Amino acid sequence: MYVIAFSNKNLPHQLKPCFLNFGGFLKGKDIHVSKLVRFCVAEGFVQANMENGPEGAAQGFLEDLISRNLVMDVEKRPNGKLKTCRIHDLLHKFCLEKAKHENFFRRINRFSGEDTFPEKSKEYRLFVHSFEDQIDLFKLVKVLDLESFNIGGTFPSEIQFLIHLRYIAAQTSESSISSSMAKLRNLETFVVRRLGVEVILPSSLLKIVKMRNIHVNHRASFSLHENNGESLANSQLDNLETFSSPLLSYGEDAKMIFRKMPKLRNLSCIFSGTFGYSEKVKGRCVLFPRLEFLSHLESLKLVSNSYPSQLPHVFSFSTTLRELTLSNFRLPWSQISTIGELPNLETLKLLLRAFEGDEWEVKYLEFPKLKYLELDDLNIVEWFVPDDAFPMLERLVLTKCKRFEKIPSPFEEALCLKSIEVNWCSWKFYQMQDILLSRGCSSQRIYGSPEYLAHGQLTEKADVYSFGVPLLEIVTGRQINRSKSTDSNSLISIVSSEPILIYFRIYTIAARNVLLTGVAVSVDETGITAFSTWESRGTV
Repeated sequence: MYVIAFSNKNLPHQLKPCFLNFGGFLKGKDIHVSKLVRFCVAEGFVQANMENGPEGAAQGFLEDLISRNLVMDVEKRPNGKLKTCRIHDLLHKFCLEKAKHENFFRRINRFSGEDTFPEKSKEYRLFVHSFEDQIDLFKLVKVLDLESFNIGGTFPSEIQFLIHLRYIAAQTSESSISSSMAKLRNLETFVVRRLGVEVILPSSLLKIVKMRNIHVNHRASFSLHENNGESLANSQLDNLETFSSPLLSYGEDAKMIFRKMPKLRNLSCIFSGTFGYSEKVKGRCVLFPRLEFLSHLESLKLVSNSYPSQLPHVFSFSTTLRELTLSNFRLPWSQISTIGELPNLETLKLLLRAFEGDEWEVKYLEFPKLKYLELDDLNIVEWFVPDDAFPMLERLVLTKCKRFEKIPSPFEEALCLKSIEVNWCSWKFYQMQDILLSRGCSSQRIYGSPEYLAHGQLTEKADVYSFGVPLLEIVTGRQINRSKSTDSNSLISIVSSEPILIYFRIYTIAARNVLLTGVAVSVDETGITAFSTWESRGTV
């Protein structure tokens, strides 16, 4: 503890509260960086700088703590930014004791026998890990995190009197949020984990001038015109930077909503209804809302609950966009050129039939700064890529593209490409190993690993929960018998005409040094007939 205390003593003064704040989180658990950053901002631990804002400043503080080995980075996002972190148990204990000694925060968890609510409370920083009905005692509290447990069908009415709140997060089974939440005029971050499908937000919540972040885990809906006649047109969302996940319809309503959020940086939304030419709209063309006016937008995730009626359809995104995810739009590949021309796009995820068609022909000079590309559950067969496309691509991920047969040849010579990951695709991807072997890679293949397979049957170690049954159901789309039959010891009863590739990965470790790994299984009426893994190393 002496070494830890010495390190804490020598921390710059602006880092000390950020470090002690880790003691309020549960020991041994990964912490989402976005949540940690918003905590620090709400508490006033960081001051905004002109370039990156308060969130950027908090990110810088976290990176400083990591460089000092006080915080561990756990998982990174595709763009290289930190997603989760954690703190060592000894450091957590130090932060908890130091915070208690300095009255820095009060942590309450009756389930583990920790502190209980005092009779007279003057604390303004509170971590609650069990349900309490005395929250209103903390009149000065700025951060209230109730996300660890279900608060029930209604928000505690006492919350509306905590007028200094800047951050509130809650898990609830309630389908609608009371309009009384609008009384929290200092609120900056509002997080709801709904134990269901949809949360109805009051339009009054969208009139809190200081609101910066609204996050609903599934989907959020709201009425543009409520009973009192108030319209979203009168809302004040000039400072909103993050909004997820509103349920919107195509057309002018969505466009009007986004125009009320000029500083949006991160947007995740779900669209319903139809777009394109349709008889339902009497020949009128209902287009996807134009978003080029969102000049600060950096991350965008769009999910469609419906399909286009008749095209044409035009995307219009801000040139500031760095991350884009599209899901279930079922558009032709010809429409992707608008995305390919975005000058700053670094991460692109195309999920669940975002685009449809046998062929994707990439044009010259498209995707100039793209570093991460993920294709998931698409029906593409052929992919044509010119030599000068994707010049900065570092990671390619292909998942459940069952008709896709061959990775474009320009990727074999791509200097920046660090890894290709293929999951649950056609067995023909196995030919990629032969390509690498023909270029100098040595290989060792192992068949029928005795740990998991014996005499064509799964061993006890390879039970249905730890091995391939859930994966095989996803890959084949067939229901699998999860119980042993009386006639045999087989755990699986499906027929497959070719081996099923569970995963296949290629990594470039240094310049052209290659590590290739893979796992595949073959299945017939009697069960698994072959289980193979391989690892190849070499230089291309």
